[in-house]
Amino acid sequence: MALTLGRSARTNLLRAMVVATLDLAAVGGASAAETAPEQAAGALDEIVVTAEKRAVDLQSTPVAVSALEQSSLDQRGIADLNGLQAYVPNLNFTTMTNFSSGVIVTLRGIGTDSTLSGSDAGVALHMDGVYLGQASTALLSFYDLSRVEVLRGPQGTLYGRNATGGSVNVITQGPRQEFEAFGDVLYGNYDRKRVRAVLGGGLGDRVAARLTATWEQRDGYLRNLVPGGRDGSDKDETNVRGQVRVELSEDASLTARALLGRGRGTGPTVVPLTRAAVALSGINPNRTPNFKPILTNAAPRPADLYEIRADAPQSLEQDVTGFDATLDWNFSGVALKSITGYFDSKTKLFRDGDNTELPLYTKARTEKAHQFTQEINLSSTGDGALEWLVGAFYFKGRQTDTDTSIQFPPTALVPGGATGWQFVFDSFVDTKSWAVFGQSSYRITDALKATLGLRYTKDEKSGSIIQRSIRDPATSVVLVGFPQSGSITKSWTQPTGKLGLEYTLPSGGLLYASFSKGFKSGGISINDPANFTFNPEKINAWEIGSKNRFANNAVELNASAFYYKYKDLQLFSVLQTAPVIQNAAQSTIKGLELEGRFRPVAGLTLNASVSYLDAKFDKFVTKDPALPAPLQVLEDLSGKRLPRAPEWKLDSGAEYEWNVPGGSLMLRADVHWQDEVFFRPQNKALDRQAGYATYDASVTFRTANERWTAMLYGKNLGDKQAISNELVEAGLFGSPYLASVIEPRVFGLQVGFRFD
Repeated sequence: MALTLGRSARTNLLRAMVVATLDLAAVGGASAAETAPEQAAGALDEIVVTAEKRAVDLQSTPVAVSALEQSSLDQRGIADLNGLQAYVPNLNFTTMTNFSSGVIVTLRGIGTDSTLSGSDAGVALHMDGVYLGQASTALLSFYDLSRVEVLRGPQGTLYGRNATGGSVNVITQGPRQEFEAFGDVLYGNYDRKRVRAVLGGGLGDRVAARLTATWEQRDGYLRNLVPGGRDGSDKDETNVRGQVRVELSEDASLTARALLGRGRGTGPTVVPLTRAAVALSGINPNRTPNFKPILTNAAPRPADLYEIRADAPQSLEQDVTGFDATLDWNFSGVALKSITGYFDSKTKLFRDGDNTELPLYTKARTEKAHQFTQEINLSSTGDGALEWLVGAFYFKGRQTDTDTSIQFPPTALVPGGATGWQFVFDSFVDTKSWAVFGQSSYRITDALKATLGLRYTKDEKSGSIIQRSIRDPATSVVLVGFPQSGSITKSWTQPTGKLGLEYTLPSGGLLYASFSKGFKSGGISINDPANFTFNPEKINAWEIGSKNRFANNAVELNASAFYYKYKDLQLFSVLQTAPVIQNAAQSTIKGLELEGRFRPVAGLTLNASVSYLDAKFDKFVTKDPALPAPLQVLEDLSGKRLPRAPEWKLDSGAEYEWNVPGGSLMLRADVHWQDEVFFRPQNKALDRQAGYATYDASVTFRTANERWTAMLYGKNLGDKQAISNELVEAGLFGSPYLASVIEPRVFGLQVGFRFD
């Protein structure tokens, strides 16, 4: 059953959201005696977050932030960012691995759809305070966490690295003196197998350690119709994380962490939506070869979205290593924190370039990335009227593309060369960034607080093309116009800041308003020597919000409204022979978000969120790379919707727990619906995914001593087929549309154990 909203229903819902946003002050300001029933049904649990670098209740944080603790992640079956998007307003996540290995995260219509060297993420990912610059690092699993926090809106005056869209903060569960040993095993359809385990405890009076490990394998859910071909979108991952915490003194501690991750299989795989049908035509006016294989002899594209044809042995190999150390030292009303991190990743990718059963061409690529980060901050710890934090941040990293090639075998469809033609590309981009930042809040009265934040950032990027050519490997004959090479170094500096006000209502509810300026550095289109650089993004963001608990803390309702003016939005596209990033001149983003939890009776908890997003281009004139070069003309995209920015998104869930012989039973059900979405700025029919709904459910038994649990789960129970992302391949290959799809219906059994 599909959930749809007509125009009148959308208007009424928007009006209701506006009224709710304006009236929450009155609701939250009512006394508990006025709003609570005679007998409270039971208070909601508090969630402590560190979104503003201080441990405070989520409801006392004057920013739009969603947080989920490990117990909530487990109950909802969230094991990575892909699952998180269903529970956070205006969060969208997808992958695109046709020729790269990254993930794409979008918040409130802001993100970066490029996962290539030379660009930065619009939504920052942090693990235990360490900024992870390589997009593929987001594939790390979510397990043994304290919580995941998602901050919406520009970040910079409290965090080391700038982010225009927001920040996803993963906080792991740290070592403790108490002995702990727990884990779970899971088996599901597509022969899914997963084992997770944690072992931790004290190694002495001042030393504690913790070891976390996960292993998972799953068959691919994209069925390959080519006999002997590998199914797509499988999983084979292993992750290990070790931590040691040393209490140096009563006021100082040092926590060191190491992580290892390994992924194999085909990995996330794309499906073709359209195919080109034009032949090799020599050298075009841009002196670029038109390798466009005829696909007339290929079998028709499968009608089922979850079927593919690929004759090449597609594969994805990924290895990640990380180390970090955090020093905490409290002295004389001041807290010092030092966060040092190193991260290294390597990915090898092999893809069937033509996505057919014909041996037309293949792609191979190796990505390497390493980074070093250092952040130091000082913050006040007293209870006075003034709170402050100052910090400095340094980032150094390199991203390298090596052994990158596209191989055209010598067939009648692609003639020439003794062994065919080979497109070879090797390059690297170095990034250096440093920043100083600070934020202070002053309590003007017991209820009113003002906040000022400032930041100064300098980013520098250096890129070099080692080689870029199309040649016959057997004869070393190079096509006209090649080889190509080049290098460039460019830097950007920018001051940014934030102003905010917050007011605490007599009931404890919170009203807040803020203005902030966001900045994301420019970058290098390393694949496009003719247009080597692109401009920084800049954003002016206004936001108002309210956080409320009433009915004796049995009801929680939060609202936020925002308005963004965006300049030089960085957009990814694929031109004739290379992926590039271009700037959209101006954009406007505005929206509303409502989040609520309600515990009407003991054991029953309801949750829901509604988000509205109006994200459009104000000025953007460009050509459509999906069209053949001779047919491309400048198009005015003013008024078109931004990619991956659905107008409406609705999520709701309910869970009920009650005692049964031997323990307790919990039932949970969730419904997720999102409006239509476009994946390219052109907003054409092939760029669109219609609105759709998915349904999840689980039933969990827990023994009375909580040592054993068993959970039956099902996700996407309606087996909805839908697209999560799309791009148009380079004109060199005929500009086919390629898509990532959502996970089909999955179900299984998970058994958990605990010994402590």
